[in-house]
Amino acid sequence: MTDTRPDAISDRLAHLEELRSAEDVLLRFAAGQDRSDKELFASSFAEGAEMDFVQPAAIFGVELDVFKGKATVVDTVFQNIAALRTSHTVTNQRISLQGDRATGTALVEAQHVAKWDREQFLLLKNFYDFDLVKTDGRWAMSRVVIRNIWYVGRKSVLFR
Repeated sequence: MTDTRPDAISDRLAHLEELRSAEDVLLRFAAGQDRSDKELFASSFAEGAEMDFVQPAAIFGVELDVFKGKATVVDTVFQNIAALRTSHTVTNQRISLQGDRATGTALVEAQHVAKWDREQFLLLKNFYDFDLVKTDGRWAMSRVVIRNIWYVGRKSVLFR
């Protein structure tokens, strides 16, 4: 039976609000790229963040190190998508809150279309595993590991 006491309802609403705030990290990550908004994208990462795109790159025969540090993550991603139009769809997110830390997973579809030829594209379906930290009242990724499930298109769109 559901506890309908005002304090119990208030606690559940606060928890839902916190979950929504944590999920917003993924939306800032996606929309920042898709709108070419470097500041929005950067807001999804903590200062010492790490982004691991090693496995997807290896599928295409590219050897990458884990990107370390917020500035490195942001600069590297924006250099690589400068000649592309992107659209990211985030679904199936699951987040577990633990105070000012959280862990989660999501399913992300990332479409990359070449600005120079819209028939040149790469569509990736990826699992994201991530850790979040809350800093100054806002959630941000401290680590994200991206693993490719499948892809369609040309690797040369992303890895030239």
